[in-house]
Amino acid sequence: MEMITKTNALLLCIFILLFQYTLCTMVSAFDKFAAEEKVIIRKEQSGQAITVKAGDLIQIELPGLGSAGYSWYIGNLDSQYLEFISEETRKVSEEGKIGAPVMHVWCFKAKKLGQTEIKMDYYRKWEGVKKSTDHFLIRINII
Repeated sequence: MEMITKTNALLLCIFILLFQYTLCTMVSAFDKFAAEEKVIIRKEQSGQAITVKAGDLIQIELPGLGSAGYSWYIGNLDSQYLEFISEETRKVSEEGKIGAPVMHVWCFKAKKLGQTEIKMDYYRKWEGVKKSTDHFLIRINII
């Protein structure tokens, strides 16, 4: 009987140690993501300057038309300061009409201290940047 009790106690200690290790790992991973802020920037903020911390996520949301042939294109991206994370297009309405408004969404990560900018132009690829119908510029201070 005493042998079973010692075995159970040993198993319980191992279980507690594994639980504590798993919990610490999860908390550490959560802290990493909690430290990242997400700054959302919209078309109305074009021409302004923002300040973010190194490691923060910058999400740019710009409206467009679903099938007019126009799209937003990044004019310059200084990869020394910003890391491109993702790009997607979201439907703005559920109507499903051809040419319905959409939202173009880009995500970048601020990499290190410094200043940079993101410049974007709205044009048809076959017409080129010189025929842009809209522009977007945001200045970014990374602290």
